[in-house]
Amino acid sequence: MTRRKGFVAASLAMTAAAALALAGCSGSSGASGGSGKINLNYWITTQQGPAGTALKSMVADFEKANPNIHVVVTQKSTDSLKTALRQAAGTPAMPDVFFQWSGLGLGGTYVKQGVDLDLTKYYKQYGWDQRFSKSALSSVTQYGGYHGVPYTANVEAIVYNKALFAKAGITAAPATYDELVADAQKLADAGITPIEFGGNVNWYVMRLLDNLLETNCGAELNDKLTALKADWSKETCVATSFEDLKTWASKYFNKDWVSLSDAQGQQLFYQGKVAMALEGDWFAGFLDQARFTPTTDLGVFAFPTETGRIYGLQQANYISKTSKNPDAAAKFLDFWMSKDEQTKYAGSWSQVPAVQGVPVKDNGVGLSQPFNDLANKAAGQFQNNDQTFPLDVTTEYWRIMNGVATGSIAPAEAGKQMQSFIKNR
Repeated sequence: MTRRKGFVAASLAMTAAAALALAGCSGSSGASGGSGKINLNYWITTQQGPAGTALKSMVADFEKANPNIHVVVTQKSTDSLKTALRQAAGTPAMPDVFFQWSGLGLGGTYVKQGVDLDLTKYYKQYGWDQRFSKSALSSVTQYGGYHGVPYTANVEAIVYNKALFAKAGITAAPATYDELVADAQKLADAGITPIEFGGNVNWYVMRLLDNLLETNCGAELNDKLTALKADWSKETCVATSFEDLKTWASKYFNKDWVSLSDAQGQQLFYQGKVAMALEGDWFAGFLDQARFTPTTDLGVFAFPTETGRIYGLQQANYISKTSKNPDAAAKFLDFWMSKDEQTKYAGSWSQVPAVQGVPVKDNGVGLSQPFNDLANKAAGQFQNNDQTFPLDVTTEYWRIMNGVATGSIAPAEAGKQMQSFIKNR
């Protein structure tokens, strides 16, 4: 039995009893009592700032339009949601609808396990195949059929403080990776921390490593590496990328980055203490919520990989195969992702609309259109590797990444360790 198959089987076997015990209060449920009212359970990550406000308001809109359906929203931290879904997978404890990132390592895990419902009939019923952007649709059609309803089609880039750049004598955003490194050194020489990260969540520093691999290996080879179809131990660009990661962590990250959360790292940017943040388009909403000023001092540029592709992630809402209310669940998702609702809450969940025809809304910090411009002019997209990799490979990737960044693993050994794990999994 492979590690991955063993992990899935063990996870389901060991947690089935606990998950079943939870089914009555947090999983899929039918009509409540004899009232005929449907309780629809939805699990999602904790929604911050504008996204949290919009979710609450949108659910109220839906319940007003559909008084026979009550949506029970359960918000969990990212890691807690992943754990809860793994525990509940394939049992009645699964919610009717659940949020996940697309890609084999996350949402794709449940598709492969047969936990989610193929939504082809609802795509035909509601015309969803004509509603979403091509990029957004690609995330739900990659396994055949239609698995999930697109939620966001985000792009990630570097947001920078123009005033701090000017203070360091930098007059323009870097167009190449060498220029980016040179600018980071100029910032450091001027006593300015170049970039912020919170290292106690693995996916934050991962964004930098993902971009370094795209930069050093190129688009074609990077895709082969992340698809586990190239040998990590034999490609010199892999060692170069890990060496670059070590350099950034030791010279250009904020102090105490290892122990900080993502929110704590972001606070440094809000306070004008750090020049750059490698963030997604949702960061514009965070900045607005944090009342960042002055708004004219912000800019955004794509990480200069020089491949023409933009970094990003895609998210979807899935309907559980065990749901007793799939029609109500589909109705909820159709309402949420309608052009009217998406326009009403434009910019709240994503600055890059997944639904065609939804206007770009400037949230007050002037970054919404720049993020959309990056998405529109990109030659393609490469995804966050915790979406691309199977879950067990993601965990090993993070272990090696952290070891290199903190100095316990030599960059030259990183590719060998990665390939060894892939070979023996």
